[in-house]
Amino acid sequence: YKGAIPALFSGGRSECPESWRYIDITPAYNKIWFIIGGECLLDLNGHEFIARPYQLYLLPCGSKQSYYNISENRVVQYWFHFSAPCGPLDLFKQISLPYCIEAKDVEYLTDLFDAVVQLEVKKALVDELTQKKLMLDILSYYIEHSATVGVYKEPDSHIKSLLEYIENNIDKDLSLQELCRFSHFHPRYFSRYFR
Repeated sequence: YKGAIPALFSGGRSECPESWRYIDITPAYNKIWFIIGGECLLDLNGHEFIARPYQLYLLPCGSKQSYYNISENRVVQYWFHFSAPCGPLDLFKQISLPYCIEAKDVEYLTDLFDAVVQLEVKKALVDELTQKKLMLDILSYYIEHSATVGVYKEPDSHIKSLLEYIENNIDKDLSLQELCRFSHFHPRYFSRYFR
C-alpha cells in the first residue's frame, strides 16, 4: 500500500444537536469518529451499531450510511474527514477492517484528537504537517487495534463479481489476461488488487 498518503479535509469536535439526522448518504470521503458522549444509531452498509462512548468508528468512503441520535443523551464526538488514495481506489476499499473498535487508550486518543482540532484553526504549513502526522497516528492506532473486534466490511464488488466469474468457469483454463479483461484491470495491477 505504498503511496497511500491520506489527505485531511476537516476535523473537529461536535455536540450533535437534536436535528442531527442523516439517512442513506454515500460520502465520497472517509470518516473517523471517536464517540466521547451520548449514543446514536449508526448503520453502515446494513450493519447496525449503537455508537457509545469510547468507541472508534471508521466510515469508509462509498459506504451507505445512516446515523442519528436515539435518545436525549445526544452524541458528542471527535471526527475527521479524509481521503486515502491508493492507485485507482481508496485504501479503505482495498483492506478489510472492522467498522468499530473499542478504544483502550482513551486519554491518548483524546489528546490526539484535541491536537488535530486545535491545529484546524492555525493552518500554517508546519501545522498542516503536524495535523497530518496526528491523523496518521490515529489511523495507525485504528489499524493496529482492529484485529481484535468488529464487523468486517463486505468484500469489494469487483472481487465478488470476479470470484463468481471464476466459480462459474472453474472447468475452464482461465488466463490472467481473461481475468483482467473481465475485471477491467491492467495485468500488473490485477495481481496486487486480487491478492
